[in-house]
Amino acid sequence: MIADDVLAVEPGRVFDVLADPNCLATLTPLVARIETDGERWTWQLVEVSALGVTATARFTTLMDIGSEAIRFRPATDVDERASATGHLEVTADETGGTRVAIDLTATVELPLPRMMSRPVTAVMFATMRGGGSRFADNLLDHLGNPDRRGMDVRAADATSGQAVSA
Repeated sequence: MIADDVLAVEPGRVFDVLADPNCLATLTPLVARIETDGERWTWQLVEVSALGVTATARFTTLMDIGSEAIRFRPATDVDERASATGHLEVTADETGGTRVAIDLTATVELPLPRMMSRPVTAVMFATMRGGGSRFADNLLDHLGNPDRRGMDVRAADATSGQAVSA
């Protein structure tokens, strides 16, 4: 998932929300909770049903929270079926607002035959795009609904980075 937009709110307010695991869990669809131990965040997702399969997942990321960016990568000392890699950048924009750029790659291993790969991928892209749009709406609402218009959220192929239709 890729999102990039300028919000009419100061960078510090946006960054504080994105660096707060409790707030982030509340704003992020499909996330039940985030447990933290320093830079180690364990994300527990809600149960999801699609294509006749019900699954729930948890994944652990190592969070590098800097002054203008949050970078995350999978913890290598755990064996989990899901993972997330990416970054969130929060920078002041010349208009006085805040540029928010999110690049997230999520992977999950599901107990499905290989022939289900294409429909599963389509469902995953649609879920990520819809979840990204709902997260953007929730973030804007949490920040006081500045210039309500929604963020530009796109699903992208993990290999090429090219936007794909979900």
